Amino acid sequence: MSSFLKGKWNYPKLIAHRGAGKDAPENTLAAFQLGADSGCNMFECDVKLSKDQELFLLHDATLDRTTNLQGLAKVYDWHELIMADAGAWHSKQYKGEKLLKFTDLVDFIIKNHFRLDVEVKPNEGQAYETGAAVARFLQQRMRQKIDQYVEYFFTHEPVNFFTKLHDALLDQLEPYCLQNQFLISSFEPEALRGAKDTVSKIPRALLIDDFSKGEDLIWQQLELLECQGIIINYQILTPEFLKCCHEAERFVMVYTVNDLDKINQLLNLGVDSVITDNMRALNVLGYC
Repeated sequence: MSSFLKGKWNYPKLIAHRGAGKDAPENTLAAFQLGADSGCNMFECDVKLSKDQELFLLHDATLDRTTNLQGLAKVYDWHELIMADAGAWHSKQYKGEKLLKFTDLVDFIIKNHFRLDVEVKPNEGQAYETGAAVARFLQQRMRQKIDQYVEYFFTHEPVNFFTKLHDALLDQLEPYCLQNQFLISSFEPEALRGAKDTVSKIPRALLIDDFSKGEDLIWQQLELLECQGIIINYQILTPEFLKCCHEAERFVMVYTVNDLDKINQLLNLGVDSVITDNMRALNVLGYC
């Protein structure tokens, strides 16, 4: 029997796609801030590595669609990427918006007590190392935050007590912090394997776009990668597959649904969460 944790997951009903990726330039800080202002408390983002191994946000393999740079993202160092305009393509209002470093988004998430689905969107040939880098960074960042929170008390209260508290927090870091706040997902099984091998207790979800290779392969991958859930194209989801997932104690999210009636229909069907660009849905459907 698999050793990964199973059970009920309490993710929000609605998750903002790439921040508020239609109303603001996707995967930028402006998009996540707009999503937060709209009432969202969980977000989805796309992460890959720069040439110099910095994790940053970008959906496409190339920079052409969403920046003023051209070509493959993986050939640029971060000091070059940070100079790009990642907002002008969207609208004049966001001209000059920068590409977002993963560390800055994670700090935004932690500071505001939000949650984040990190889709590993690796450059070609970098799936395993990108998944591993994401998991490693999340673990390190949470440890750093705990250090910062507890440091204050070391100078104001009996040291022995807060030293023990600090050690206890670090011991419980993975189950109580990482499992509740972050989810790692990918279409690439190797990316999920990299995350699992590095920090196994961060929840993982397999992204599914079709059943062309058969459902048996999907279930094999879920077991092998010890995934707690599935994120599936809503157009191929069937009630039967949803039921099988829930019977196996795996959550089911769907992407990317913007029609209000369709969102409501899927949630009534029993889908656990809907990834959406439609920020109006948060308030219109009462799920904010």
